[in-house]
Amino acid sequence: QRRDRRMQRNLVSEEQARQRAAGHGFSLEVHNDGHHWVFRNDCLVAEWWPSSAKLVLNRDYLHDVHAHDWPQVLATLLGVQPERARSSPKTNNLEPLR
Repeated sequence: QRRDRRMQRNLVSEEQARQRAAGHGFSLEVHNDGHHWVFRNDCLVAEWWPSSAKLVLNRDYLHDVHAHDWPQVLATLLGVQPERARSSPKTNNLEPLR
């Protein structure tokens, strides 16, 4: 139930999340009926699964971050230093996620 509530809360504000992300230079793609969100900019790809609150930066699945909602995700992304994002070995592998 908790996961379902988290999903619904975030889906209701998807457009607001998209606008806020764009205001900070990120695009937002929402896949799989809202179960998989992808935030991108020139040097960072962040995948987020709202139901599990799992946030992964540049496909580093071994070092995920816990984020309950999209404002938390965006705050985390804005706190990532650009040099850290660019230095990730995963950054050069930015093919579209399906």
